Amino acid sequence: MGDLDHKASSCEFRVATGWLLTVCSLAFFFVCLFFPALNCVGRVGPTGWDVLIGGWMAILTLDPRWFANVLLLRTWNWTLRNRAAPKPSRSACFASVFAGTSVIVPAMACGSGAGGAEPSTGLALGGYLWVAAVVSGVMGCWLLPRSSKTTQTTSSASDNADFTSNVD
Repeated sequence: MGDLDHKASSCEFRVATGWLLTVCSLAFFFVCLFFPALNCVGRVGPTGWDVLIGGWMAILTLDPRWFANVLLLRTWNWTLRNRAAPKPSRSACFASVFAGTSVIVPAMACGSGAGGAEPSTGLALGGYLWVAAVVSGVMGCWLLPRSSKTTQTTSSASDNADFTSNVD
């Protein structure tokens, strides 16, 4: 009986920690929108809003980092609906990979004034907050306990049995 209590408390801890990390992820993402996301030579870089709104144009230059936002939205959806992501969580893995490459590879988001793009010199505060949002969102999603279909079927059958016995 003690082992069952330990498993239940472990499961509750994982769910609570997953929720906490998801709330932190949402907060990091919201705050990152108001700070410069990239360092540019000689001027202030674009804010998170600018990168989010104009970032889809990076698809034309074959820069897939903008899709990390879509994948992050998907992980938030799984977590907030209190569902575990499929094993392994492919979109969560991709989101963390995209966030990791954003730190290493400079983005072509700094305008030169003549309409051309110049590479950034690195991430600014908003960029690091965005990476923190992605990493904490992925970790929150991964912490949700996994359940198999057989467990769900068994529990729903026992729920129906309890319901029918209470009707009599």
